[in-house]
Amino acid sequence: MTESSGTNTNDECITENLNESIAKIQEIFTNTHDLIIRKLWIKQTGEQAAIIYMDEMTDKTMLHHDVLAPLQLESGNPSEDFITTVGNVKPQSKWAELKLAIMIGYSVLFIDGRSEAYTLDTKGIPQRAIEDPQQEPSLKGAHHGFIENGAQNIAMIRRYIADKELKLKRYIVGTRGQTAVSLLYLEDVVEPEVVKVLEERIQSIDVDAIINTGELVEFIEDQPLALLPQIITTERPDTAASRIL
Repeated sequence: MTESSGTNTNDECITENLNESIAKIQEIFTNTHDLIIRKLWIKQTGEQAAIIYMDEMTDKTMLHHDVLAPLQLESGNPSEDFITTVGNVKPQSKWAELKLAIMIGYSVLFIDGRSEAYTLDTKGIPQRAIEDPQQEPSLKGAHHGFIENGAQNIAMIRRYIADKELKLKRYIVGTRGQTAVSLLYLEDVVEPEVVKVLEERIQSIDVDAIINTGELVEFIEDQPLALLPQIITTERPDTAASRIL
């Protein structure tokens, strides 16, 4: 049963059908374009499986070296269980635990025919040191700010808001220098009409390239000369997360 039927999804258990589990994940994480779903065969057991994780919140080296390589390349006794070299592997049968695991950076392994999935501790960290924001120093808050990598910035916001309602939509702006623009919002909090208007304005931008955030703001704000700001610019992921909330 789904949430709309009145059943508490926190008590729901996964099924043994892999395709149903993947469909459920896609239903839970709608408009989440940084969610990765990869199907595979486990050579050790001959079972079909799927590994699911959030892009940029997962350590890719660990995922490929300690999870995917052992599962796909190493053979074993078919009667034995699968083997990975990642340190922390836990079986889970409840959707609530699996949703939280994905949102905080774990990988989740679903195996066809099994009524439980496995959370794998493959949490990653941003690729370079996060520096204190130069324009918005904080005395009591976290001392880190956004960097040039959009995917890592999204990961920082997800660490503050580990909720399935946090949605992500991506767009490409510019005909020559194509710039990736991401729109994040809480689906159960945001006004849908505002999201629709923002989408229409972003998609209607017709320029060679967007070089910085200021240019993007000029294209999407209503009244550039208004006394009160319509758009707030920030270097801080905690401030951005607070505004989203």
